[in-house]
Parts: sequence; structure tokens; C-alpha cells
Amino acid sequence: MSVSESEAQRISAEAGGVADILFDERRESALSGETQSALAPAVLYLEGDGVLTPTVGGYRETKVGVALAANDFGETVSAGYTSLLGGCEDFGEDWLGLACRYGLELARAVVVLGDGVKWLWNQAEMHFPTAVQILDLWHAMEHLGGLARAAFGEGAAEGRGWLSKRLEELKSSRLADTLAAMRALARDMSLLSEAVRAEAEYFSDNAKRMDYARYLRLGYKIGSGAVESACKRLVSFRLKGPGMRWKPVTAQAITRLRCLFYSDEWNVFAKRWQTA
Repeated sequence: MSVSESEAQRISAEAGGVADILFDERRESALSGETQSALAPAVLYLEGDGVLTPTVGGYRETKVGVALAANDFGETVSAGYTSLLGGCEDFGEDWLGLACRYGLELARAVVVLGDGVKWLWNQAEMHFPTAVQILDLWHAMEHLGGLARAAFGEGAAEGRGWLSKRLEELKSSRLADTLAAMRALARDMSLLSEAVRAEAEYFSDNAKRMDYARYLRLGYKIGSGAVESACKRLVSFRLKGPGMRWKPVTAQAITRLRCLFYSDEWNVFAKRWQTA
């Protein structure tokens, strides 16, 4: 079958419009408490992040949400995605709609994973107030890695050793030891004092989300790799090609179609699109 570029564009825009209506209906259903899900996961993981998207008016952030329903063995049995080229509050409502479809009400435990950005935690506290919040361990290590490079140089063995000790401390929930090691760097290298102050503030703000020893004992994931992968697969690989600039409405339509395609929901959507 041969399909012209203009026809593919027309069909995609038409399908994207139907997808937008579906996402809006699901958000309203969740907000009104009408969403029912057959899923009862042992743990429902909710992850969120943002990715810059090139539009005709400049770069704007597409916010991406992931829901992973896991069984008693920690295996993901169902996965879904949502996206929004818009504000935090609207995304939070879409995220809630996604969570409800993947077993929020019946899950034995709910875990929110993120990289420390404040808007994400604000939305999590609003819509999932009883969830366990976990700061992605590898983002924390990236912050420490910046200090290690500044202190010891790129790729230095001493820096790698310093980082290895900090990783051991964090996994053992010894955040106080990590903060002490950071302050020691500032004392030994005065040029690092401002950087250490900023990083110490980041760690202190997220301290309640860094009890990694307990999370590991409970069998929880401590990394938000799923949403980072989703940002690349849903947005970057399709919308960030050389020279691409998208109309916001089209960018959102394509991204939402990809959310449905890569989730467990494409067949349901396809039937609705055919009906429409």
C-alpha cells in the first residue's frame, strides 16, 4: 500500500485529535472517581519527567508520565504512558488518570520515582499523597559525580574511589556520612564551597526520599530509568530530528499517539478511532 506524505499527515492529525479526546475523558473520569481498573498490582510505580521539544515558537517541555504495574516478583505485568505539552497542573491530572487505569486504587503499594525536580513532587503529593517517594539514585550520583570531577579531575582514580564510597553510603541510608564527605571537600578545596553548598541543599531537600536501604529491603526499584527511556522513545526519537520544528498541537498529537502505541492500549484506541 502506498500512502503519500500529505495523506499520512492528514491521518495522523485526525487520529491525534481522537487521542486528545480520549486522554481528556480519562482525566475527567479519574478526577470524578469513576475510573475502574481490573489491575491490582503488588506495586504500582509512577514516574515522571520532562523533555524539551522543538516547536515553531521555540523549545517547550513535553512532560511524560509512566505507570508500571508490578507483580509479587517485581516483574512489570502492564505498562502505560501519558504526555502533555503544557503546564504542571494539567500534567498532574493526566498522570492521575494514567495511574487510575493501571490499578492505583487496588495496588498494595504505590511508589513515585523522580529526579528531584520540584514540580514533579508537588504533583505527586497532590494526587498520590500516600505514595512512597523515591529520588532516583543515579541522579543523586550524577550530582556527586560533578563534585568529584571538579575536585579530582575528569576520570581520576581518586575521584572514582570517592564516588564509590558515596554510593555505598547512599545504598546503606547513611546520608549524613555523604554530607560530611561533601563538606570535607569544601574545607580542603575552598573553590568548591559554593558547589558543595548547592549540592548539599539538593540532598537535604530530598533526604526523606533517600532511605535506599529500606527501599531495597522492600524490593522497590530505586531508579527512574523507565521514564527516561520513555522520554527518548516517545518524544526525542520522533520529534527531535534535524531541522524539525512542530506546531504545539501536532507535537502533542504525535506524542500521545506514541503513548498509546507503546502501551497496552493501542488496540482499544484503534477500535475507537475506527468508530470515530
